[in-house]
Amino acid sequence: MIRKECFAPADAWLVPTPDEISELINMIGPDLTGGKLAKLVGLGKGGGRTVRRWIGGDADIPYAVWCLMAYEAGLGKIWADFSG
Repeated sequence: MIRKECFAPADAWLVPTPDEISELINMIGPDLTGGKLAKLVGLGKGGGRTVRRWIGGDADIPYAVWCLMAYEAGLGKIWADFSG
């Protein structure tokens, strides 16, 4: 389960865990590879390695990338809650 704070606007956002990242990737598409995800979010050459680092817990996923992934998973525009 992905914590609700992972879907908050940037000022209240909590960085997702590697398990939460994997879960969201599966929500986008169960056969979505790291390379395909890298292409989807606009990572350049070596983007698949970057995705593996997020999933492995070696690097934090950027908020903007997380937002694109949430949108692709059908969860809406999590960045658009301008309550502040």
